[in-house]
Amino acid sequence: MSTEPVFTGTPDDWWDNATPIPVSEAEERTLGNWYITKVRTAGDTKPTYRLSTPSRPPNREKRSKLAEWDGDRTSDRVRLLISSAVPEPAWRKATYVLADLEQGSDRRVAWVRKATGRWHCLEDGRRTINDHAMELLHPLPAAFTVTEDLL
Repeated sequence: MSTEPVFTGTPDDWWDNATPIPVSEAEERTLGNWYITKVRTAGDTKPTYRLSTPSRPPNREKRSKLAEWDGDRTSDRVRLLISSAVPEPAWRKATYVLADLEQGSDRRVAWVRKATGRWHCLEDGRRTINDHAMELLHPLPAAFTVTEDLL
């Protein structure tokens, strides 16, 4: 017997059976979960749906500010379809990581997460990647200490 979720019926049925979520989670989605989004069409004719899973961890600060602002209001366009209890690796929450320069490289370099959610190489600022690509570079959280006696 399979433990994978099985969906029967129409996408309208999937939407009806999905779990309503707060607006804060709809805007900053939980990594590993699958969401169904009701896509607006011109003239609000028959709705269409999109299934998605986030590619980056949620911005916890933004989510908490949205939760304060919206309170308990639920999203009218996004619902939780599949909840997956995937532990979030420590590097996804870090601001700095040490990771391979590129896939298959033996050279490790420092990377910084920018506000956009993308990783920027500190050695070569032209190099930027997303979380999916970073995962392939074997990242480890890093911290840097600056001392005043550099002279």
